[in-house]
Amino acid sequence: MDQSRCPSHRCIVVVLALLLGALATPGLAQNTYAVEVVIFRHWEAPDNDAEFWPHQPPPISRSATQRLVTLGPAASGADAPGFNRLPATKLQLAGIHQRLARSNDYRVLLHVGWRQPGLKPNNAAAVVLPLNWFPPAQLTAGAGASQNPFESLPQGTRLWGTLRLLQRRYLHFQVDLRYRRDGARAGDAATVYPMTQSRRMRVGEIHYLDHPVLGILVQVRQLN
Repeated sequence: MDQSRCPSHRCIVVVLALLLGALATPGLAQNTYAVEVVIFRHWEAPDNDAEFWPHQPPPISRSATQRLVTLGPAASGADAPGFNRLPATKLQLAGIHQRLARSNDYRVLLHVGWRQPGLKPNNAAAVVLPLNWFPPAQLTAGAGASQNPFESLPQGTRLWGTLRLLQRRYLHFQVDLRYRRDGARAGDAATVYPMTQSRRMRVGEIHYLDHPVLGILVQVRQLN
């Protein structure tokens, strides 16, 4: 065996091993996604067929939260920083929104889209509703640590909570929302409907999250 050729041969093996290891390591290339959501109200069953709702709905789960940034059209491409709100021209569910709005059976509460990186559960932040509000900083352990940041919502808020896209082996979309019915007073907990769900997403497909009072349509599109 020609010993003079061994060092270079070992170098080739090391380089190939490093390349294969890089290809096999998940998470090195971070995907970027466009998330589009339509939230609407549909009318619940009356009287004896109505759903039972807890008098005190549970508080919104605590998680890292993210405010959407509104960028100009020139800065909203695939290389724009996340999280940022998509302009109306980039929304693809406008036709569905219009059909829901024309129907007497539904009331559209929110139609929004944003761009964000695909993040693992430990790093995935939740988009906060309402969009023009942000909860106060999470309290540290001690007196008052159990305070719910959503208790400081603006007067008259009807829909609030969090929307969260995270990436494990598959994409998952999580909602933790509260909706206050028409004519309800701010302190009347019995008229607040909770909606907490998690759904595995397929890129490009429109998914429907069902609820006795609320409906949510979600589409996740990969940008890179």
